[in-house]
Amino acid sequence: RNEYKSMGTTYTFPQLAEYARIVGEFPARINVNDDCFLAPDSMITEIKEYCRRTHQAVPESVGEICSLIYHGLASCYAKAISFIEAQTGKNLSGIYVVGGGCQDLYLNELTAKYSGKQVFAGPIEATAMGNLAAQMIAGGELKDVAHVREIISSYCS
Repeated sequence: RNEYKSMGTTYTFPQLAEYARIVGEFPARINVNDDCFLAPDSMITEIKEYCRRTHQAVPESVGEICSLIYHGLASCYAKAISFIEAQTGKNLSGIYVVGGGCQDLYLNELTAKYSGKQVFAGPIEATAMGNLAAQMIAGGELKDVAHVREIISSYCS
């Protein structure tokens, strides 16, 4: 579903991304991995409370809230990539965003900005394909992940 309903108003995800883009960088940051964001009764209320607790500017508009979320997610992704590089000793040249999230161009743009990496988007079906591949490996229909990659690359090249 490509909609989000808040306070009686329905927004599409592209609308929310555009509101965030218009705001730009709101003068606060959230740690999207903070436990307070796991399952709050109201994510909007929790974001505002987080900003109050951390003595930051409190977002009021939909665009300001979305800006905080977008920048928080992109920053989190960049930190995860840095961690992976540090743990593996490898410098990753790019980030592949697959599944439904690959459609969010603004988040991909911010992820590239924060990480300094090129972001490649698609395919949308990757989540379903990965699930099916995992089931086929578990069921003995496919040998292993290398076999799955071989099959996929033969169809995608």
